[in-house]
Amino acid sequence: MSALAARQVLSLWLFSHRCSHGQQQQMSDLFNSINDPLFFPHHAGLDRVWALWQEQDPKRIMDAGEATGLSDTSPMTLDSWFWVGFAGKDRQTVEVMDALNRDGRGVVCYKYEGNTFDSYFK
Repeated sequence: MSALAARQVLSLWLFSHRCSHGQQQQMSDLFNSINDPLFFPHHAGLDRVWALWQEQDPKRIMDAGEATGLSDTSPMTLDSWFWVGFAGKDRQTVEVMDALNRDGRGVVCYKYEGNTFDSYFK
């Protein structure tokens, strides 16, 4: 991803968070966020940006990030676990990231069709 494209994606992400999380005062509330009319379009947009980023390099399809959040020195791996408390079953990183369900372990199982990353940043 070029520096310009990265800045455009970051700007879009910052704009959407600043605009949407304050609306209706529900987006940041775990119990009520689903009632906010912007919740699903907001997260669909995040999923789309993630898919566009992954599509740029097949080797990155399972990249997760550097830190686990538990320690800034502990690298996150595909075997790292996401603890979600009472909100649902704990999941491994590989399950959450595998939206296409390539190995049968994913939980979302969908793929975007149509526009590619390049069409957004030309």
